[in-house]
This record gives sequence, structure tokens and C-alpha cells, in this order.
Amino acid sequence: MLISPITYNDTNRLKGMAILLIILHNFYHALPQASIENEFLFNIENTNYYVSSIINSVSSISITSLFTDFFSFFGHYGVALFIFLSGYGLTVKYSSKEFSLSEKIHFIWKRILRFWKVIIPLIPLSVLVNSIKHGSGLWQTLITHLGEYLSVITFTQTLIPGKEFVISGPWWFFGAILQLYIIYIFLLHKRSNRFLLIIGIFALLIQTLTIFLGWENTLFRLRYNCIGWLPVFCLGIYCAQKPFITCKPLVSITLMALFLCSNINAYFWLFSSLLFPFAFIPLFRNLPVKSFWKFMGSISFYLFAIHSFIRGGFLELIGKQKIVEQNLELPIGILYMLISILTAYIFQQILNYASDKLSKFK
Repeated sequence: MLISPITYNDTNRLKGMAILLIILHNFYHALPQASIENEFLFNIENTNYYVSSIINSVSSISITSLFTDFFSFFGHYGVALFIFLSGYGLTVKYSSKEFSLSEKIHFIWKRILRFWKVIIPLIPLSVLVNSIKHGSGLWQTLITHLGEYLSVITFTQTLIPGKEFVISGPWWFFGAILQLYIIYIFLLHKRSNRFLLIIGIFALLIQTLTIFLGWENTLFRLRYNCIGWLPVFCLGIYCAQKPFITCKPLVSITLMALFLCSNINAYFWLFSSLLFPFAFIPLFRNLPVKSFWKFMGSISFYLFAIHSFIRGGFLELIGKQKIVEQNLELPIGILYMLISILTAYIFQQILNYASDKLSKFK
């Protein structure tokens, strides 16, 4: 294979890199004139606009624009890296374990509780933010958005048209990854590589068919749910089950070039999430300042859960247009990143402290 064995420390650092890609992407793609990504749908105009932005940035020697447009267009691939690592990690941890039905249910329940650990404490914050934003009372805000809060708590928001981004835009991921956990424990656990290949190809074929038939709405729905992410999830499981060889630098660079070019065609784009782990991991797994990336990995779960609230505060208080007009993208983006990291760390410590206290009463 193209990736040598991924250790626990590797995984933690790679998660730290993935979350940085995601939080910067979510900030920069919200700004006016930003390069729009091909994440849930493919549009060649998005690619053309990004290429034009690169040409303009190079000709005007604008390092800031190169930086912001890169994260805006490519940063969402941090999600694909997370999902690949999830499939890989589950296999390493559970490939030799047998599960009874009750143990499979407990496996899913543990992950639901872990998600609730960060979601439920943040719902009151969402109620408060919406109350201030719309000038309504807390109770009225809660009642008005009750269906949205329930869809998030029950992880069904990705199944309801128009509810994918409710409460916190990135939270669609919780519903999608929970679906993948269910599929793993009930369908993919301890299955052969041939079976994984069949499942992955089946998921790709469904998406390919929607592109061929022009069913954009269907493809949009699939990529908010497990079908859209099954290929890269199965790839992670497959890589954990196969013997490995270290990838040569030239091969990694070639794969990175292929990945960067994958947004030129709708069908090629479907394979971009599969190319990304193979291109990214060998090139960046040994990135310097390992202690920083390890720290980022340790708070990545909390940072993912809370960063959209920080982003919303920055964009509302400063103003999207003002950030662009005054060329503040880089300093404001860095400040947003630092405050998000600090807030996530504090959030993690508070929740861990609360969990310790509650465990003493059991």
C-alpha cells in the first residue's frame, strides 16, 4: 500500500492538521468573493474561479489571497481525512474483537453519549445567540427552533431536507459519522477486503449515477450522509487490514498533484476524497512542531464542536465586507483560529471536570 502503518501519535497529529484545515475553511469560505469549494456538489465554475484567483494573486504577489483561497477551496478535505482515520482507527482497535448484539448496541450508545457531551451544553449557547440576534426571548427562541434542536440531538438533521446546517453548520458531520459507525459495527466489522471493495465501489457508482442523470439534489443529500463518505471510510478500514510499505516521496508528490487537479471534472472529483489521504499523510505526517499538532489533535473534537460559534461572532461583530475591504483576512483569520483553540481547550477542561465530578456520584 501507499501509506506505512499509522500509529496512535500519528493519528492524533493528523487529526490536529485536519481540524485546522476545517476551521480555516469554514471561516474563509464565508467571506465575500471567496473561492467556493466543491464539497457536496461539483461545479466547474468554482474551479475556474479558484484558478483565476490564483493567477490574480500570483500576478499581484498577494500571499494573503493565496493563503485564504487555498483554505476556502481545499480546507474541507480535512473531513475526508477525519473519516479515513476513523475507519483506520476502528479497525486497529476492534478487528480482533467479537461483538454480541448487546455489545454492538453499547458500541453505538457510547458514541452517541460522546457526541451529546459536546452538543447538549452548546444548545443553550445557541438559544442565547439566536435570542440576541433576532431580538426575541429565550423561551420563544427555544420553542421556535425546538424541531431543529431535536433533529440535532437525534442526529436526524442530515435526513431532513433543508435542516443540514441547523444550529451549527459543521454539525452535519455528527449525523453522517454516526451512520458510518452503525454501518461499521453491523456490516463492515471483520469483513473481507473484497467485501469492502464492493461496498466502496457501490457507493461510488450511486454517486456517479446521480451525476450522469443530473440529479443534483440527490447527490447533495447523499454527500451529507453515509453514502457520500463510505468509499473513504472503507479505504481507511482496508489500509488498516493490509500490510504496508513506505511511500516514496516522488509517489506522494505525484498523488498530491493528482489530488490538486481532481476538481477539473465531476467524475474525477468523486475520487478526490480517496486521493487526499494518500497524498496528505505521507507528506505531512512528520510535520515539525509535533507537540503542537498533538495538542491540536487532543482538542480537535471540542474545537470542531465549538468553532462555528466563534466564527459567527467574528463575522457578525466585525462584518464580512469590512474584513475583505480592509484586507484583514489574514490577521482576523489567525485571531479567530487562536481564540477558537483557546475556547476549545477551556471547553474541554470544563467538560472533563464535570464528567469527573458526575462519575463520583455513580
